[in-house]
Amino acid sequence: MKTRAINLALILGKATKDELSELALAACDDPGLPILCPLAKAAYQKATSGRISEEVASTALSTIFAIAGEDGEALLEGESIVVFTTEHVDHTIEACLPNGKSLNVNFRSEGSISTFLGNSDAWVPLDSIPRSPVNTGELAQDEIAAAITEKISDSSPQCYPCDTDFIGIITYGITDIGGIRVNDFSAVDYRNAFELTHQLTDPEEGDCDSFRWTDLLEEHQLAELGIRRGGDPAEQWELISREQMAESYQRGNVTRREIDRFLLCLGCGERWKPDGIIEDEWATVIDDDAEDEVFDPLQLPILTFVFPDGDSDERQGFAPVLELIDALYQSIPKL
Repeated sequence: MKTRAINLALILGKATKDELSELALAACDDPGLPILCPLAKAAYQKATSGRISEEVASTALSTIFAIAGEDGEALLEGESIVVFTTEHVDHTIEACLPNGKSLNVNFRSEGSISTFLGNSDAWVPLDSIPRSPVNTGELAQDEIAAAITEKISDSSPQCYPCDTDFIGIITYGITDIGGIRVNDFSAVDYRNAFELTHQLTDPEEGDCDSFRWTDLLEEHQLAELGIRRGGDPAEQWELISREQMAESYQRGNVTRREIDRFLLCLGCGERWKPDGIIEDEWATVIDDDAEDEVFDPLQLPILTFVFPDGDSDERQGFAPVLELIDALYQSIPKL
């Protein structure tokens, strides 16, 4: 019996009567059925007796992970996938005026963070969600996404501009200047470039990486604030630099974090966890042709699904997995 194939068949509800009979014979010699992963053991109990023991259900549920990301194929091959999260940050820069007064330039910005899975906390085991995220045959995606974002919630911003894609990109927006609403400002700080109100600048080429905030206000609005626009070139007090914005962002307040999609990972070993993928540690991958091989406790997931926008055919084939997940919850009274 091929180890990977029988585990997948059980999890997907496709195990045949002959395969179940063969497993029953194997259980006579070793009731622990070491050829099966925890989730497949639960599926075997459900298929043969109609119920899952609490112990088996608890272990199986702890090996199902939701990870903020989408590259399931890479994960199945033992690679540390990239995890994507977004944070929304309110922050302020105090502008000092020529008359000795000051006013606040208030920002509402967004940081897009991408990090390798082994360095990220953006994942949860399903046993950390107190009730079944399965409802009328569908996965409660919002509930799982909320559990991930709650885990990574932090009042301190984590994103900062860097010359690689694996740290972050910051998109700046200004809400108001001195209480006067501003609608038409945008700036993006990413890699080695800085995009200011839809104009790309390259600081390494000597391009300007600052803007004159007084240009964002009409003359009557400036008069309302008791100031006048400087001459040409702009005076220093009118300028806000790329560096000032980045520093202000880091001092800001995270109002919320979110994820766009997540991977549901199934069929891993009892001791595998997403944070174990660092420099190929804990990256055991079972061979497709392996027969009667003990399921490695550090085995990576053998099955992944992307939510919310996975393939429709895959989603249809996922229905038995949802039934299995719900059965796990029903088997654990304390949840």
